[in-house]
Amino acid sequence: FHPFPGAKSQRTQVKNKTLHPIFDEQFNFTVTREQCSNSTACIHFTVMDHDWLSTNDFAGEAVLQLQEVYGFHKTAVSREAKNISPVFLKLTHPDPSVMKPITKMLEGRTADKEAQEFVKKMKELEISPE
Repeated sequence: FHPFPGAKSQRTQVKNKTLHPIFDEQFNFTVTREQCSNSTACIHFTVMDHDWLSTNDFAGEAVLQLQEVYGFHKTAVSREAKNISPVFLKLTHPDPSVMKPITKMLEGRTADKEAQEFVKKMKELEISPE
């Protein structure tokens, strides 16, 4: 089940020459309050190390539950939204040995479009087995 079937991925700007980038960017997604109310509704962040001379490297990923986003439980977000604190997310890096059997099982689900998209992403991130 994918709660946001029409939502498209969005990208931040590349932050050059820094090991500690700050992303002060805003993105808009059109989703209903009902879709966001699902306890599994979240935003998945994938962080890549941008390389000029070689392929980009997977740096990690983080997940933010939509119910934790400022203003989610309010009917209207006022001017105070300008003074909210930033959200800091811890990057995680999946262990390839854990992902290998999961990816292999999902590869067998040829009729499952979401499973195939997940396997494709894992291969792009060089996490899946060869």
